[in-house]
Amino acid sequence: MNQSKPTIKTEKARQLREMRRRLEWTQQQMAEALGLDPSYLSQLENGRRKLDDWYLKKAGEFEKMKTANVFGNATPESFSLQATAEACLTYLTQFLTTCKDPAKVVWTYVELQEHFPLNKWAEAAEEDVSSKSPSVVTVPAPKPAGDSDRDRPKP
Repeated sequence: MNQSKPTIKTEKARQLREMRRRLEWTQQQMAEALGLDPSYLSQLENGRRKLDDWYLKKAGEFEKMKTANVFGNATPESFSLQATAEACLTYLTQFLTTCKDPAKVVWTYVELQEHFPLNKWAEAAEEDVSSKSPSVVTVPAPKPAGDSDRDRPKP
């Protein structure tokens, strides 16, 4: 008796395949954009693997970006970190130049400070630069007022 593996037929599998087709991408291209092996994507699209909602959400984002023409002709390469970072900077710049509501600008500022503190990125950048170029001199952060050597009592 030949028992084949049961297939997990779902609506999600069909949705993922249809999104890829609307994007006019091959399975190879979609797999690259989702960070998957093409054979795994094939299994997802054919219902042989359980499809996590995250993949549908990402594919939906690709479709929205193509429709909104955020990246022009959407290709998997369009969704690289560099292209995404450039799109984010463009959006942030547009927001800051067009938003006339001071409360929204302040709210954005507070959220950015809370979730993305600059000192976190500065430390990482200093480590990255110093590891790549030994001739770079790291300048220490300025001392708070009243913390200089001349303000300390002499022993």
